[in-house]
This record gives sequence, structure tokens and C-alpha cells, in this order.
Amino acid sequence: MRWLGTEPDPRDPMKPFPSHLMKMLPIDSKVGSPRNNTPDIIDEIGIGPSDLFDV
Repeated sequence: MRWLGTEPDPRDPMKPFPSHLMKMLPIDSKVGSPRNNTPDIIDEIGIGPSDLFDV
């Protein structure tokens, strides 16, 4: 709420998303190209500990 009024503060949507609600998942390298425009692009991929830093 704004200081001098009852309307919502326009900066409210700019607040950071709470980190405890975030989830980090590995994604396929297909995500980096606009040519890969398929629904499976957002599917989680399996990754082993040795694959983490492989390029």
C-alpha cells in the first residue's frame, strides 16, 4: 500500500521472488537455440555427478 493512498504500490511486482520457493533443475543444451521450439524443451533431464562440468 502506498504512503498517501489506498492504491497498491506500483513497485510491488518488482520485489524479488522468495528463494525458498525456487527450484533449480538441469536442462538440456537445446534450450540455447531458438530452432528448438518443441514442448519437451522444458523437460527435466537426468544428470550424473560427472556430467556437471562436461562441455
